[in-house]
Amino acid sequence: MKIYRLFLFGGLIFTDIIKHFTGIEFLSTIIILFILIDLFTNFSNFYVREIYLIFTVILLTFISINVWDSTYTIYSYIGIIPVIWLLKTIPLIKIRKFLILILICNFIIAFYEYFFQTYIYEALASRNGEEILLSYREISGNVIRSKGIFAGPLSLANFALGITLIFRKDKYIFILSLLICLMCNARLGILCLAFIYFLDYWKFNFKKIFSLFFIAYFLYLIAIYILDTSGLLRIINVFDVQSNNHTMRLYFMTSAVSLFSDYSLFEMLFGNSGALLAKVGNNAESGWLTLLVENGVIGLLFYLGFWIYAFLKSIRLKLDSELSSLIILFVIMVSQTYYLSVIGPFLFWVPILKNYIKPKQL
Repeated sequence: MKIYRLFLFGGLIFTDIIKHFTGIEFLSTIIILFILIDLFTNFSNFYVREIYLIFTVILLTFISINVWDSTYTIYSYIGIIPVIWLLKTIPLIKIRKFLILILICNFIIAFYEYFFQTYIYEALASRNGEEILLSYREISGNVIRSKGIFAGPLSLANFALGITLIFRKDKYIFILSLLICLMCNARLGILCLAFIYFLDYWKFNFKKIFSLFFIAYFLYLIAIYILDTSGLLRIINVFDVQSNNHTMRLYFMTSAVSLFSDYSLFEMLFGNSGALLAKVGNNAESGWLTLLVENGVIGLLFYLGFWIYAFLKSIRLKLDSELSSLIILFVIMVSQTYYLSVIGPFLFWVPILKNYIKPKQL
């Protein structure tokens, strides 16, 4: 394995913080160009179906650039290229070691941010052509939330959860991810990790069911120690269907459906990136709905098609751990735009493509 490949992959993960401290624009685009060059110089190592996938992604990217009003969600397509490249050129065990180092780095930064209630940097986000500062107070409100090297707490929590889904058997990754999600106050992440724990580490019997109540109380005490009262209430509030958070989520979802119903036939097929953002100032708060509006029926079927393929293959091969990861992935996409951002496609596509693409071995 050539070490520069890990540097390229690391560049994608650290894109936002590098941009903040150096002012380098289009860093992710530059990195993806280098990845494409490396990809095509190793084309002889690819199988036919993998080549078809690469050209399909490039074709969808080219069409989208020419038909969308903006390139707001362009990484939903082009971001798949680094995933294919990664699986074909770097052994999974090397990726695992590298990602553990990234998680440790984020855990240290997140702990510092949580303790001192400040961010090591405040990112800028583009909204309808305007640059908005994602300050600590704006993101956290009255809840302490860490974000590490990423633009926001949700991005860090999704990264930690995604790494856990990819490396389900690694207890160190699980523990790090759980602590990170607690400091991010990421409710869905905590729930998903709890589900993974009961699937992978908890074998039910009467003795353990009885002791579950004591463990739950112990975890409650830990949560009180790590989380402030408002943070704990925010996590519990996830079950309140009448909360303002759920009301706004429903509004964004219904707005997405309404916008899609007003599309022309061409827009229904290919979508219109940024249209929903321009209308309501947010995505649909659902990955599947956002795909439908931003990428159209074709984009939604592209994502769902590969998910269904991986799902059926996991059933056929009786891969219980991967099957449950795919189910968790589907549920996450119901309530979050999990695939967005530069690193988002990696989190979504690796669990799906690792049985479609023949990974590089040691």
